[in-house]
Amino acid sequence: MELLDTILLNGTVQSLIYQNEESGYTVLRLYSPETSMEITAVGCMPFVTRGETVELKGTWTTHASYGEQFLVSEFSRVYPGNEAEITSFLSGGAVKGIGPKTAENIVKRFGNDSLLIIATDPEALTKVKGITLEKAKRIREDFNRRASLSALTDFILANSLPLYIAFRLYRHFGDFAMDELKKNPYLICGPLFGEDFGSAERLAASLGIYGDDAVRVDAGILYELYFNLQNGHTFIPREKLAAAVCGLLGVEGESVEYGVRRLEESGEIVIEEICREEAVYLSEIRNAECRVASKIRELSREYAARGASAERAVERVEEKTGIRYANAQKDALYACARYGVTVLTGGPGTGKTTAVRGMLELYDILKIETFLCAPTGRAAKRLSELCQKEASTVHRLLEAGYGQRDGQTSFMRNENNTLQCGAVIVDEASMLDVFLADALLSAVKPGTRLIFVGDADQLPSVGPGNFLRDLIASGLSPVIKLGEIFRQVKTSEIILNAHRINRGELPDLDKNCGDFFFINRRSPAGLSDTVSELCSGRITEAFGIAGGDIQVICPSRIGSSGTVAINASLQEVMNPQESGKAEVRVGNFTLREGDRVLQTRNNYDLLWHRVGSNEIGTGIYNGDIGKIVKIDIRFQTA
Repeated sequence: MELLDTILLNGTVQSLIYQNEESGYTVLRLYSPETSMEITAVGCMPFVTRGETVELKGTWTTHASYGEQFLVSEFSRVYPGNEAEITSFLSGGAVKGIGPKTAENIVKRFGNDSLLIIATDPEALTKVKGITLEKAKRIREDFNRRASLSALTDFILANSLPLYIAFRLYRHFGDFAMDELKKNPYLICGPLFGEDFGSAERLAASLGIYGDDAVRVDAGILYELYFNLQNGHTFIPREKLAAAVCGLLGVEGESVEYGVRRLEESGEIVIEEICREEAVYLSEIRNAECRVASKIRELSREYAARGASAERAVERVEEKTGIRYANAQKDALYACARYGVTVLTGGPGTGKTTAVRGMLELYDILKIETFLCAPTGRAAKRLSELCQKEASTVHRLLEAGYGQRDGQTSFMRNENNTLQCGAVIVDEASMLDVFLADALLSAVKPGTRLIFVGDADQLPSVGPGNFLRDLIASGLSPVIKLGEIFRQVKTSEIILNAHRINRGELPDLDKNCGDFFFINRRSPAGLSDTVSELCSGRITEAFGIAGGDIQVICPSRIGSSGTVAINASLQEVMNPQESGKAEVRVGNFTLREGDRVLQTRNNYDLLWHRVGSNEIGTGIYNGDIGKIVKIDIRFQTA
């Protein structure tokens, strides 16, 4: 690709080839007086419409497949200033309900005041043939919505902020979005947008908000509390919160104390004494914790089967499966037959999956419909394969989607639309955070049996709270801990070393045999080279494992031995660049056909089609693993 000097182009949009309203990415045809011809322009041009006059800043590029294009780096609208420009603008479909003929009639009657009339005086607009008062009001509403959103996107782009912020702001606040943002620019570093605090500080300073301004102090307090959620904590001790906010904002403790009182009075935070400390919660996380505790208490009061009938049911399971369960596994089956909530925990190789399969058989005998789920796509897939029964992610089970107003996760299944089953088994329950546990429990109708399966010794969830460990500590429900390592897995050094670590012992690093090997490398470069060598040949040859079935786990993301560097190294040896193999540059990464990829964020609206079947669905979730089989380069500019 050849890049030339940055230039300015003015022109009128002739047609739209492609437009993504979420990202603003657009491919259009533009007539430019400077070139006296139509050109193709590509880039971020949100809500541009046919007939609009625009000013573009960018460079000429040559695309391998689509030839010469103008790559837009900056975009602005040139609002119509005369009758001809207004007619062109309205004729292009910029406003719903106005076509070319109606546009001509409007401009013929109102001239240069046409846009003002559309925006403010629907009754006057009814003087145009074919426009009723109801239609005039719809036209005004659409015109003002588009004008508000266009002004908001222009403001966002002018302040070098991501475009998606404009869409979410408008979705949440409507025509008042710009006013709300200027009143509180720190909205952008809240959970709705997730921008860094520094970006909000720069925007606030440009709007004259700095120092110990109440808006800034309150935002700093909320930011620290939201940031704390990402570290897994549901609250912060009051003194620690004050110190953190003082450090963040460079203000005195008295200003922070005033802010804490304001937020408590407004109901945004809750202060509660815990272990003789004042704990400061975000109201939403405190409310979620309370709902979880209340629902667990309610379900734990349910007693399904009494002792004799539970024992008989377990005997029938053993007869049906031909398995003689260990005592602890039998206890788990008794518990899930008798109680409303059961916890099954244990380390690797202790028979949790065998017990879960027994639970499924038991519920089948008792004619209880059972749903299987897990917090991540990988865990759900593994559960489905091991149990030979469909399992889904918790998000998919609850029919997750985006809230229409705030863009946050919402669930179709809730207290008003409960799950229609008699039992829910949740695997890898240590990964449940408070918010997801709250959503799941809200969707469970009274009388449903809940079984939480997981390893209590694993790290807690990435999100806030420590649901499984707290549930075990509560004593509200029976907890069955499997501790015996079964004969068939006693030869696994991975499992034996995992149990050594749980007992506080060092793993045996000298016994390089079976499925556990320790290779010492003293330099990050040597470590990266060894990983690439293992994945590209040694492991596949020694164990007969396909390279695509190997997963590398790193302790960090950055650094020469972090995930970014090792992924790049693995890509070069496992899936190198080849002629005819399409690839695309996304940020600092190159994605290539044949790459294995991991989804890191839930996308509930993405439509998918399963290859080789007629199955179509929506939603892809954090933890889902896939392979890039085809890259569509039609609209790629580089």
